[in-house]
Amino acid sequence: MIRVNVYFITDKGEQAEVREMQDNATLKDLIRNLQIQSPDQYIFIVNGKNRLGDYLLDDGDEVKIFIAMAGG
Repeated sequence: MIRVNVYFITDKGEQAEVREMQDNATLKDLIRNLQIQSPDQYIFIVNGKNRLGDYLLDDGDEVKIFIAMAGG
């Protein structure tokens, strides 16, 4: 098992939690575990870098989740 630190970043602040995942879990597995409905509407930053769903998570990773905003 690995432990991943998850931070939800919104305009109202930050919520943090720790999720336990199976070894060899990907970012996509974490997204499913968090029950995020429309992942294409979010930006996922792992340890300071934008990552795609196939990224292999490691024990102690920090995942920050932002709502993607449209600019004009």
